[in-house]
Amino acid sequence: MGGRGGFGRRWARACAVAAVTVAALALGAGPASAHAVLVNADPGSATVAPTSPAQVQLHFSEPVDVSADSVDVLDPDGAPVATSGARPAASPGSTGNAVVVPLPAALRPGTYIVRWHLISRDGHPTVGEYRFAVRTPSSPLAAASQGGAGPSPQAATGRALSAGGGLALVGLAVFPLLVLRPTRRRLPASVAAVVAAESSRRLRIPTYVAAAAAVGGTLVVLADNAATRSGRTPLAELLHPVRVLSATAGTRTGNLLLLRLAAIGAAALLVVLIHRRHEQRRSTRLPAIGAGAAAGVLVLTFALSSHAATEAESRLAVSLDSLHLLAAGVWAGGLLALALAGLPAARQAQLSPDASAQAVGALAGRFSVVAQAAMVTLLGTGAYAALIKVTAWSDLSSAWGRDLVVKLALWVTVLLVAAGNAFFVVPALADRARDRAERRAAAGQLASSVRLELGLAAGLIVAAGVLSATAPPAQTAPVLTANAPAVTTARGGQSGYAVDVQAVRSGKGAAVSTVFGVSLTTEGTAASAPSASATLTGRDGIARAFELDLVDQGQWSSPRLAVSPGSYRMTVQVDRATGAVRIPVTVRVG
Repeated sequence: MGGRGGFGRRWARACAVAAVTVAALALGAGPASAHAVLVNADPGSATVAPTSPAQVQLHFSEPVDVSADSVDVLDPDGAPVATSGARPAASPGSTGNAVVVPLPAALRPGTYIVRWHLISRDGHPTVGEYRFAVRTPSSPLAAASQGGAGPSPQAATGRALSAGGGLALVGLAVFPLLVLRPTRRRLPASVAAVVAAESSRRLRIPTYVAAAAAVGGTLVVLADNAATRSGRTPLAELLHPVRVLSATAGTRTGNLLLLRLAAIGAAALLVVLIHRRHEQRRSTRLPAIGAGAAAGVLVLTFALSSHAATEAESRLAVSLDSLHLLAAGVWAGGLLALALAGLPAARQAQLSPDASAQAVGALAGRFSVVAQAAMVTLLGTGAYAALIKVTAWSDLSSAWGRDLVVKLALWVTVLLVAAGNAFFVVPALADRARDRAERRAAAGQLASSVRLELGLAAGLIVAAGVLSATAPPAQTAPVLTANAPAVTTARGGQSGYAVDVQAVRSGKGAAVSTVFGVSLTTEGTAASAPSASATLTGRDGIARAFELDLVDQGQWSSPRLAVSPGSYRMTVQVDRATGAVRIPVTVRVG
């Protein structure tokens, strides 16, 4: 080739180096973050309930899927509390952010643990726990802890396979409709029939592989979601598909994944039907339209389980995200179809050199039009999604921001490769007045350039997958971080009796209060009594008397008292059958 072809080769090599660099950055991107976080709870984290609560209510930063076993409540001994199961809160105007767990009529005093394992609306798991006490704590109360490591390796692999196979299948499904059919009208009938039939034959195996990858990845995601709820391993869930389907059916995320499986199957079957009709030289219009519709449903299931589904304007965000994913599938899957089927079919031995060059030029020209439309759509929808999430330059320094920069770098590299094809390769194919050898060389260079662009597409999908698994800065909701109450203990003895006092100071502002828990033992065993009371004396010398409520054998609890921090002298009076026992003890509050 002449100077133009040499420049094109240098252009391709330069872009290859850039592609390797940015792909390495994409693969080395940081871990994902948790998405739905607990922002409020009732009873609150690290609080003491004066009476047995009727239910536990959890409020998350975004809607979550709930099944009966999504929330566990453990009693002071660590045994599960017999609840009727978790369910979405049925309050008016509820958006799916709240979860309710009804509790038994009377919980015994002590510290309770609430553990949740849920799936958020964007398909990511959220796990964590917090503690509250009834009447008096039986173990230390701590602030809530929440999972922030993002999806497991199994879930990440499943999402990657599902998305990669799904997007490839989208492109393979629409390639016959958007590229092959228009190309046939630009070629002589004999040449068009050969190219269409050979392309269809070569597309069959890639369709099977893409569908298998998408189905396998979706099943892994289903199993991982079921494992998140049940506490079992994803492998254990995969070995029991009926249990997985029954556990996920009825939940929003589960229904979307089942719909995705159906769309994958429909798209694959229709693409195979298109291929057979091409080989039989029959009309492919209806199955091609059906395959396009299945592809649309497929990308919609991805959009409805993405960050877009959690936006304030979710309908607009989901619509634009669906367009974004559809354009990505048309471009990346179309590249795959062009590289594996279209170009090899146009360059086969059955066609003369001139007919082959003409077929390659027609395919390249038509796909260039489709790819440009897809890129414009990708650019517009991607820019909108980024702009509504990036509210300040500092957002780009977050994990999500760094992943976004990597994706943009890959995207710019793709645009450079596409520009090289548009300005140097396709014109050489389209110009019939040029030397035949130069046109054949341009066809070979186009094949190499398509493979390069396909590699970049794979890197871009990796970067997009990492970005979708990372929480945007605007989605970082305030995590429930209630301070653990100040808990102090003291011990005293008198006449063979020992008393242990636990002072629990909790609350904020004017709502700060203190609850005293009292335990009486004699010779190491609990000493019961019909009634008990106490007197609290501070440094000001003022004595404050209050009754103690019996909560268990040898255990009493005070009402909530407005007591300032400091050291106090408490006298506990226990009315035993043999007479009243008064036991002094020094207690520190706060």
